[in-house]
Amino acid sequence: MAILTRIFRAGRRILLRRLVRARVLDHNRHNPVAGQPVYIIESDRWSHHDLTETLADSQHPSGPIVPLYGKKESFQTVIGTLISQQRQHPELNYQLIPVGIYHGRMPRRENNWLRLLFAESWVQHSLFKRSLQLLFNGRQTLIRISPPLELQRIINCDDSIAALSEKTEQILHSHFRSSRKAMIGPDLSHRRTLLEQTLTEPGLQKAIAAEAARNGQSPRALEQQCRNHLDSIAANFNPATSRMLQIFLSWVWRRLYHRIRVLGAEQLQDRHRHQQLVYLPCHRSHLDYLLLSYMLFEHGLMLPHIAAGDNLNIPVVGPLLRRGGAIFMRRSFQGEPLYGECFRAYLNMMAEKGHSLEYFIEGGRSRTGRLLPPKTGLLQMTVENYLTAPDRAVTLVPVWISYDRLVESRSYQQELSGAAKRKESLGSFLATFRILREKYGEASLAFGDPIELQSLTQLSNARESVNRLAHKVMQGINRSCIVNNSALLATVLLARPGDIHNRNGLGQQLQQLSDLLPALPNAPAAMPQTPPCDWFDQAVQLGIVSPDKDSLIELNQGQCGELVMYRNNILHLTVLPGLILLLIQRFDQPLTQSINRILKQLYPMLQNELFLPWPADELRGVIKDILKTLASQGLIQRHQKRWQLCQSTLALTLIQTTEPVLLRYYICLSLLQKYPGISEEDLLDSAVQIANQAHSLFGFESREYADRKVFRSFITLQHQAGVLHREGDQVMAAINLRVVFRQSEKVLRSQLLDFIKARL
Repeated sequence: MAILTRIFRAGRRILLRRLVRARVLDHNRHNPVAGQPVYIIESDRWSHHDLTETLADSQHPSGPIVPLYGKKESFQTVIGTLISQQRQHPELNYQLIPVGIYHGRMPRRENNWLRLLFAESWVQHSLFKRSLQLLFNGRQTLIRISPPLELQRIINCDDSIAALSEKTEQILHSHFRSSRKAMIGPDLSHRRTLLEQTLTEPGLQKAIAAEAARNGQSPRALEQQCRNHLDSIAANFNPATSRMLQIFLSWVWRRLYHRIRVLGAEQLQDRHRHQQLVYLPCHRSHLDYLLLSYMLFEHGLMLPHIAAGDNLNIPVVGPLLRRGGAIFMRRSFQGEPLYGECFRAYLNMMAEKGHSLEYFIEGGRSRTGRLLPPKTGLLQMTVENYLTAPDRAVTLVPVWISYDRLVESRSYQQELSGAAKRKESLGSFLATFRILREKYGEASLAFGDPIELQSLTQLSNARESVNRLAHKVMQGINRSCIVNNSALLATVLLARPGDIHNRNGLGQQLQQLSDLLPALPNAPAAMPQTPPCDWFDQAVQLGIVSPDKDSLIELNQGQCGELVMYRNNILHLTVLPGLILLLIQRFDQPLTQSINRILKQLYPMLQNELFLPWPADELRGVIKDILKTLASQGLIQRHQKRWQLCQSTLALTLIQTTEPVLLRYYICLSLLQKYPGISEEDLLDSAVQIANQAHSLFGFESREYADRKVFRSFITLQHQAGVLHREGDQVMAAINLRVVFRQSEKVLRSQLLDFIKARL
């Protein structure tokens, strides 16, 4: 009989090896378990027993395997025996290690629609369906080994063994449920029921009563209006649709990118079970939300509900996105207070149910590559909902997304040149499939340091508090920056856009720049993983630049326009080193104190526009660190107590990257100085006109220098920071501009200053 049992088990293991290919997420890999391990699996399935046994190695010493939901013997009986043994022999030190086994969690390998029918869900399948699940999804298995629960700590009281057994069972039940929810989302009720629950939310009912009292409408009619609003807003999340989208997207990514680089996902693995995560990515492409959702699924994290503009709610595409978790919203809530309250109430219901959320804090896509001013409407709702239930943990996650080449690069250039934005339609959606004919290099995604709302104890509903929080998110996005080849290549080439570049000199500058950035105080999260000598050839393959001729490289106007977007991705890294080098060049061997004094005047504007991470009182120390870095990289040298430039092409590149940024500030502030109280639209008209002429005469080769939206962003950000002041439609300076002008006129080239003054 024993021989037959061994033969049966051996055959079973052979079958399991053929059916199952597993990926293991081990949360104990850096902290070996001390003591006697006891592996806890969720259900008493032979496949889960055998898969757990196969984990045995030096990292996972063998130990008993106990199912939480068993058939032969109840969990409380087994755990009661272990508790008794632990009390009698404390040296045993039992460690309960939850092992979650999930079939159908590897989207890149899914290629059969039948797998979707038998993937992980909240439904308890029959033996027959479990067999089909193993057959169709065994090779897409994820095994999650969680940190251990020390049994001694659980039983460190005088309770009876029965009470302690029940307590342990409840702890593990809660663990497995939260882990499953974190991977596949909460067990949602029917959509109509969910919307009816949202309609009864106290804040929404209060808004309905107030609107009824103000307009004399019946509450019943207003409730129906809110019901219609909620129906147009709410997602209709369908796990099967979501998984089918994963199959489609895995194919798309293989066609578009040779690699997708992801950083920081591991830090979210433990947080997602106990907190609501709100992902706040930058927005550079329509592919951003697809890429983020796909990579969250790939790393075993819950798919978020995504706030998307209702311009995407088009035939065929809209319903598909809604089933994938899209929440459609209007671009503006002004004039319809009930619509805004419905949206807030729905977000609150999603938070209450435990759903993660995602929305773009910039509002729309950046056409210039730089981060846009944050739109705080949805963040305000998130904060308000948190304050109504502060015991519900909420964490904001800044997310950096960038691409070697943008799929929308051509349309962005057309818009910057004055063309109207193309309206989304089914036809335009189908036309986008043309991008599948081309390659776009590498896509990069990095999760920044999480920001816990519960740690912000002084947070209130005040607009200033939310603005500060929004800027903290933007700084978190920049801190998680992944520098790619295109950004570095663009920075070097655009310093002299009209010149012919030598390939050898280009390679030397790229190497110097790639050595400099990681040494800066605000070093990026990651740099390219290929050598600089390959970057130009890679850009040629992507169609960003033309092949060199006899080692000489020349850019055309279209290439310059596209490269600007990639250069601006890392402008927050290069602007302070460039400005320091500019000061050293313009002044005759300045002292460190002189550099500190001038930068103190200019830094607030740079900080607000580029979301630099340091408060003003830390600037002196930051300048000191940057000076040391520039000296160590051979860009400057110290002569006694004074600084001077070394013979370095990279130093000139960084200077020419920074000067046009200061020029835009000078144009805007000069107009405010001459015409105090000018209307914002007149200010924009005049600034754009002067910048356009400067663009043509001084060869900046970048439409974004004279882009109306860039100037408007500058005004908005400086107003938020208190540099500018608004009264109605009029804009005026809130600081003494004489000091700023005095410093600017020492820094900017005299030709530029004379040109601007002549046109005021």
